[in-house]
Amino acid sequence: MEDDDPLWKQLMYKKFPASIRKQVFLKMQENNNIWTVKQMLDNIDKLITSTEMYEEDEMRSYAPESRHSSKPNRTNNTTLRNNIPQEILCRFCQHHGHRDAECNIHRTPSERRNSLRNRTICWKCLSVTHTSRQCTRENCSQCGQNHHRLLCLGRAPTAPYPNETRTNTWNQAQHRNEEKQISASQNSSIANNSLNHVNASENNSLRQNILMTADAEIWNHNTNQFELLIILFDSGSHLSFIQESHAKYLKLETSVSTQITLSGLGGCTGSFNSNTAPVRFRTSIGQILNIQLLTKLLISNSFQSATVAKQDLQFLQQLNVTLSNPRISGEIIQPKILIGLDLWVEFIKVTNAIIVIPSGLLLQPTVFCVHNLSVIKEEDSNRHKELNRKYSLEGLRISDDLTNQEDETFEYIKKYSKRIKYTKEGVVTPFPLKESIVNLKDNFNITYRRLTNLIESLRSKPDQIDWYHKILKAYADEGIIESADESIPQRAVTFYLLHRGVWKPAKATLLRIVFDASQRNRSSLSLNDCIYEGSSFINKIHDILIAAFVQIQLPEEHKHLIHFLRVKDTEKPLDRSNIKIFRFTRVPLGINASRSILNMTISKRMIDIGTPLAMKILNKLYEDNFAESKQYFQEIRMNLRDFISNDKTFNERIPERDRASKGEMKLIRMKYNSETDMFQIDVKFPKQTALTKRSVISQIHSLIALLLVNHKLFFRELFCKTLK
Repeated sequence: MEDDDPLWKQLMYKKFPASIRKQVFLKMQENNNIWTVKQMLDNIDKLITSTEMYEEDEMRSYAPESRHSSKPNRTNNTTLRNNIPQEILCRFCQHHGHRDAECNIHRTPSERRNSLRNRTICWKCLSVTHTSRQCTRENCSQCGQNHHRLLCLGRAPTAPYPNETRTNTWNQAQHRNEEKQISASQNSSIANNSLNHVNASENNSLRQNILMTADAEIWNHNTNQFELLIILFDSGSHLSFIQESHAKYLKLETSVSTQITLSGLGGCTGSFNSNTAPVRFRTSIGQILNIQLLTKLLISNSFQSATVAKQDLQFLQQLNVTLSNPRISGEIIQPKILIGLDLWVEFIKVTNAIIVIPSGLLLQPTVFCVHNLSVIKEEDSNRHKELNRKYSLEGLRISDDLTNQEDETFEYIKKYSKRIKYTKEGVVTPFPLKESIVNLKDNFNITYRRLTNLIESLRSKPDQIDWYHKILKAYADEGIIESADESIPQRAVTFYLLHRGVWKPAKATLLRIVFDASQRNRSSLSLNDCIYEGSSFINKIHDILIAAFVQIQLPEEHKHLIHFLRVKDTEKPLDRSNIKIFRFTRVPLGINASRSILNMTISKRMIDIGTPLAMKILNKLYEDNFAESKQYFQEIRMNLRDFISNDKTFNERIPERDRASKGEMKLIRMKYNSETDMFQIDVKFPKQTALTKRSVISQIHSLIALLLVNHKLFFRELFCKTLK
């Protein structure tokens, strides 16, 4: 065994807990030299020893708390306050002895917001350990926006005064809610077991996210009788399933094993083996349904059932309606059967009208009772949704959470900019790695299989495969990529980027190679998962700078994260000897943090220069002094703009480095040909049977063109004529 064998080191490295691996990895990153096996084990031994000493010291200093404290009396405010531990810290006034909701210094949501504005604190859970963007807590229960309930400017409660009891405050809030409730109409017409319309109140039920469930009678072959089982209705599933463990409990005879592939949100897919199981259902009228279901290891995790308000129950009693799921107080349930679209008509009474109860929840009739109904998701007005989408602050891309804005952004730039270096070759910027980088795994085998599929596909397209090699060769000539020396021991792990070609015959560059750093499997992370994406800062730096990603160089210690595979000869068999490993020397486009890295690099340069012009560029002013700004970016080896004219003499005076390719190009979503000096606008007007003034002005305003004088003159003449 060699003392610096990377494979041996990696095998030993994975034997230790994640907490130890994390510290070892961080120490390896700090050290520029490659560790030997002995050095790695020595450092691990020191870390384990220091960890054990720390834990022993913590155990000695630990003092158990008293277990004799009694619960506070909620009917007496004085008793309640006396029982509050003095260690409780209010996050608004930062004083001890009372909770956040009882703060008398900052009583209103506006005052609470002002107390948090200059502090780094999460506005969703009031924690100082992370930001609102990183918080996994649900949004405000009052308005659904991205903040804590106590910061809600809509209907957030204020703190009680010292002479008010908690009970009285709760009663007053309850009284106000009861005044706002709109009772269901007593004169609603009911025909053919349907309810046409019921007004929904502004109740807390409107904010429930309820899955559609019901109790169904299933035949148990073990006990030879029917028993109740919770089933979940999911219109997003094409197939119906029963949980594998429950199929065994019911003693169902499974057969015909098949492989099922599921595709979910975001393109997430997964495959598993499934058997067919016959299940016998009994409806509310005694009808027997023999259904074939597929088995699945897990149907769903536990979730909360609906909370049905008192006025809803009274309303259902008037209609003589019984819920198929009797759990109406927010109990935790876990379904064992999922009914999808393939059996939807068998169980759902699609011809019966959906009932809207006073709180706004919807009830769908099923076959498990004459009026056996299931609670599904909340109803919301389409008009309200549209207005909220258009005019809410979040819809306008304005965040009311100031901790997510400039203070947090520039604080991150300040820390990250210390790691940015300038060399003779250009700017060198590292990846903003997360702590989860220690869990990144080698993906060579997956990348090799994908490359095999890619080459087999390209072999039938000789034009594309020639372009593929031409582009990669150009990357190598320009120094964007380089051959990875496999004889040099790598660090803890090497990640390989997937790549594919995008063929566009209508473009000047027929083929574009796209690299992907988001490849993962079920048990591993992708490189993008381990890189802090950061803020785009597009509102701080002009969009024209985005094309400069590949002009930013990477430090040597991060190049092992962006390898990729290339075939030496496409005519030969795809074995290991025909594969060559390359790596990027600069930031590739497939990294999620590419824009953030570019923007922070330029921001640091502008801040370092410190001139008024640099500050204008930083603040996204379109007008600038070209000569000076060109010099600034040339100092960090970045070329951001190309120029071309319709005058050949002028074009010859433009340096070749700054001269754009002649011919057709895009300009503000238009095509411009520098040789013919012609603009081309592609319009896509919908066909109409009759033209109106509204449609004419709509078509004119849909064009983004430099000259629209004739269009406007035509519309003025049209408007002056008294045409209908």
